[in-house]
Amino acid sequence: MKNPPFADSCGTSLSSVKAMSLHMFILLSYGLALVVDVVLYLVYSTKNYTGYFCKTVVGTS
Repeated sequence: MKNPPFADSCGTSLSSVKAMSLHMFILLSYGLALVVDVVLYLVYSTKNYTGYFCKTVVGTS
């Protein structure tokens, strides 16, 4: 028998709230890191692309 997430006793409900908030914090920090990674990757690839574009099309390095 599993306990429901919010049981009647204060202890289990409090610990589940703590676990939930910790889980949300971990998810948010991972999401933030992922967003930063994607933005950095996009900026880096755009810089590479513009450099490549200038070298091939415009002819300036």
